[in-house]
Amino acid sequence: MYMTTIDNRPQLVSRLRGHIVEVPEEARAASGIVINGRRIKTLMFTTDIAIIRNCDADAVLAVYPFTPQQTISDAIIQSASIPVFCGVGGGTTQGTRTAMLAWNVEAQGAMAALLKDAVNPNLVQTVEGTPAIMHGGPFANIAHGCNSVRATRTALKLADITITEAGFGSDLGAEKFLDIKCPTAGIAPSCIVLVATVRALKYNGGVPKNKVAEPDLAALQKGIVNLAAHLNNMQKYGVPVVVAINRFPQDTQEELDFIAAYCREQGAEFALSEVFAKGAEGGVELAKKVVEAVEKPSSFRSIVAGCGSIKERLDTIAKTIYGAKEVLYTPAAQKALGDILALDPEMDQKPVCVAKTQYSLSDDPAKLGRPTDFAITVRDVRLSNGAGFVVALTGDIMTMPGLPKAPAAQAIDVDEKGDIWGLF
Repeated sequence: MYMTTIDNRPQLVSRLRGHIVEVPEEARAASGIVINGRRIKTLMFTTDIAIIRNCDADAVLAVYPFTPQQTISDAIIQSASIPVFCGVGGGTTQGTRTAMLAWNVEAQGAMAALLKDAVNPNLVQTVEGTPAIMHGGPFANIAHGCNSVRATRTALKLADITITEAGFGSDLGAEKFLDIKCPTAGIAPSCIVLVATVRALKYNGGVPKNKVAEPDLAALQKGIVNLAAHLNNMQKYGVPVVVAINRFPQDTQEELDFIAAYCREQGAEFALSEVFAKGAEGGVELAKKVVEAVEKPSSFRSIVAGCGSIKERLDTIAKTIYGAKEVLYTPAAQKALGDILALDPEMDQKPVCVAKTQYSLSDDPAKLGRPTDFAITVRDVRLSNGAGFVVALTGDIMTMPGLPKAPAAQAIDVDEKGDIWGLF
């Protein structure tokens, strides 16, 4: 930061970047358009509040409707310091006036029309004809990792037992399902199925990803501490836990027997799952264990119940589930959290969705097994007001998920007999 003179006036100038996203300089030479007396030359097309607050565009074009609710407009408009074109009605001012404008021109109704059918769950079936409901399914490392509340409630009305997936490990999808979705929806699980594989445990024992299919009992014995951590995590919620040992063709009997023996030592119910190779027949043993478990008494309780603030919830999750010793906040994260609470102090009561690597219980993918004596570093905090929670970005996690170089669609086709191949 230094002092200079511009137009014969003293100016304090900083070399720090004023914006994290800058529009091309060429756009400044455009004539632009005048809306309500204000000339607009550049538009930033985004609904990301962090970008909206830190770009040098003249206005924001935010037209991605998450839900047909007023909170879509509120979250974007109240956070912006530049004009916002939001939804169909939109507006060119910020704050409450724009929110009311969007309401008055019936932008919320237009959003509802777009999502009228999309909000309904999709009924599909497995290759054996078992009904399944598909709705939502965001990645658990960057989002909440489970399907919609509406899908779960629909399934609960249609079957005696509903199984719903929570992505990645217990530290991600399961924690968010149990601490965000269940309390929000007013539901409670009767049983938790913890899926374990020989391959994943050997990876946590130090085996490279390209060698996890090779027999290595020593690595499995070293990596079993990772299963211990996940098992301990799930037992903290007061619900019966069943370990599903998901068998792969390359797994040796010695390796499978080791995991089974470990589960017995821990007093954990377990079953071998071979549904990938054998279909429903390969899941009969696991199904019986689950049926027995749901009949047992349980007293489900979220681990963040009673936490009074965002930081307190983050601290509880990091120490209780990840095994961290503390939570650190970068200056940017502190400012972002302050900006959110400045919008409305009640935001401090919102659930916390942690964006974190799926490769480790910590925020460092290189820390395998069951790491100890580490800190979780929160580098940014973002408000997902429509979803109803605050997202804490940790470590180097990216919110844009990685995709394969060759999409699965390239291998799928239909032959002359009408049979589909390339799905598996």
